[in-house]
Amino acid sequence: CHRFRQARDTKLSVPLEAACRAVLWEAPPPAREMGARFYDQRLVILLFFVALAALLWRHLRNHPHRTAIVALVALNPWVGPFVVEGRNDAPMLFWVAAAWVAYDRQKPRWGDLLLGLAIATKTLLLPIVPFVVMARRRDAALCAALLLIPLAATSAPYLLRDAPAFL
Repeated sequence: CHRFRQARDTKLSVPLEAACRAVLWEAPPPAREMGARFYDQRLVILLFFVALAALLWRHLRNHPHRTAIVALVALNPWVGPFVVEGRNDAPMLFWVAAAWVAYDRQKPRWGDLLLGLAIATKTLLLPIVPFVVMARRRDAALCAALLLIPLAATSAPYLLRDAPAFL
């Protein structure tokens, strides 16, 4: 199961890896087996972390405690170490923050889809689906679909390939 989750998490980094391997410095001799030039998966997570801070900074531009809120998120001991260790919590938090911005701008469908991307990034969020659907009773079916389509789209190939290992 771990290899499937890892494979699902890495597909977003393929363009970045290609760019890094084309332009960054040469890898040291022991690491040349992995590629001639430097690349680290944590670069993707670092980009999501920077995008999260930028999104919060921009959305809270008129808030009196903007600096404190962004600092609280960026320096949170549950976020910073995860970025350094290469865990995928920063991308999940970015999608959640983007969904919050969409909901705040009265674009609930975009919010549902962005929250669905957060769920696909980290399935730890799956338990919130019934609560979000209940909160959006009028469009419950569309809401549920938008929340679950990203997870289904990213998981289906692995489920079809080797269902017992995936499950």
